[in-house]
Amino acid sequence: MHRTRRRFRLVTIAVLVAGFAHPVAAMGETIHSSENDYAIDLPDGWVRIPDTAAKDMMGATLREDTPVPVVYEFGFQHAGADDWFVYPYVLVQILPYESFGVRRQLYEDELYDFTNAVTGADVGDAMDDYLSDEVKGGLSTPLTGEALLNRDQRCFQWSIHMTVAGIGPVRGRVVGFFGRRALVQILHYAIDEDATSDDEIVARFKSGFSFDPSAAYDDALARSTSSGVLGLSAAVERRGFLAV
Repeated sequence: MHRTRRRFRLVTIAVLVAGFAHPVAAMGETIHSSENDYAIDLPDGWVRIPDTAAKDMMGATLREDTPVPVVYEFGFQHAGADDWFVYPYVLVQILPYESFGVRRQLYEDELYDFTNAVTGADVGDAMDDYLSDEVKGGLSTPLTGEALLNRDQRCFQWSIHMTVAGIGPVRGRVVGFFGRRALVQILHYAIDEDATSDDEIVARFKSGFSFDPSAAYDDALARSTSSGVLGLSAAVERRGFLAV
């Protein structure tokens, strides 16, 4: 944890390792998830992080009794690095709505409340619930930016800043995509001083993401409802969830 390398041990504040069972991607390849039905076009020069490196990192980061199961399906970083999880890197996180007790697509008028509930949980409590003592001791309390929801595109963006011992300020930028059965988040991490120069990479990952038709948000099922919204937000908050 306490290294001067550009490595970031905190990959999430709410995770359960699963889904790292895919081959390393070639540069510029389109990665498809057959389990969660989406695809990502990798920017040139980016490669897939191997299973073993991802599992080792998750194992060192998390408590054994995390309360919410969250799938991290892919990890990517620039091919020029001499080790794995060297900044900048990207993780792809799957949040099935069923994890929050919702066995249907979210209604359109629930997207705002769900976004705020996911991104606005108490950070300190979440760190206690999900991070190992070693990792937690090397982090400042994260500061989160306001989430910006784009209803037309069925996605939102938000950011997080923290200081990592032995590394310094780190910035995470998140793009969340609402699908029919799950929220998929693309999480980009960079040393804070380099984050602005990575704007193009973040934009490439965002524009390169797409759901399969069978998993894409269905406008025909986006009907308004006045029931369930408050219950949905409470369900997210009860789980103390915060993905960063």
